[in-house]
Order: sequence, then structure tokens, then C-alpha cells
Amino acid sequence: MPRMGDDEIELFRVIHEDGSKSEHPIRPDDIDPALIGTFQKYEVERVVEKLILFFQSRGYWSRFTFDELSRFYRDKGWNPVTAFYGLTTAYFDDGGMMNWRQPLDIFIAQGENGMYCVTDRFIERCGRSRKKPATQAA
Repeated sequence: MPRMGDDEIELFRVIHEDGSKSEHPIRPDDIDPALIGTFQKYEVERVVEKLILFFQSRGYWSRFTFDELSRFYRDKGWNPVTAFYGLTTAYFDDGGMMNWRQPLDIFIAQGENGMYCVTDRFIERCGRSRKKPATQAA
């Protein structure tokens, strides 16, 4: 079996800030939660939209537990069962393709301590939907 060379391995970086320093130049508040076309499937984009709102409520890319995310979802009246839909495991695409699809990339990582973190790839894909800078009045 051929071995993949080190130059072929695509690495990702886990981002977990504590609020005192930034680890990524794209900030949660930079992102427009209406990620139209960014994740290529409506249901996945709605999941990501809710995650962005979660991080915007915290003000930084924090580590989190599923319980913390579930509380945020319940406070908003959302179903936490779908919190990672299309981001961590294969999912069935019934919107025309009628087949199983894998996530586009590694977006969420879980540490040994059970805490979840987003990856730089998640942030950069979300960053494609940055808010437009405010225009100055003439």
C-alpha cells in the first residue's frame, strides 16, 4: 500500500481562545451568519449560522462542551440534536443527489477532555461570508 508523503498531508489548526488574545484574524463578529452558498447545502449552512451566532454571543472562538451549545440552542428554541449536522460525519443528501456525502473538511475537533473547538478551516470558510465594512457618511 503506498504511503502518503508528508507533503501530501493537509494539516488543520484547532482554534481555542480564552478571550484574552486572538488566535485567528477573522473574528466571530466579522462573519455574516447568512452564509449563502458557503457550505453548499442549505441545512448545513443553517447549522453553521447557529454556531456563528453562538461564537458571536461569546465574542471569541472558545472551546465549548456539547452541554453549553445545547443550552444556547434551547434558549433560542432550536433543536440541539442537529448542532453538528454535516460538519463532523457523513450525512444523507436527500435534496436531489440521494446519496451519502462526507463533510467538506475538518471543521470541528473534539479533544480528549470532551471539549469541542472549531478549526482554522471552519473559520476561513465562514470568512468567505464576511460582513461588508460600514460605509462612511459623506
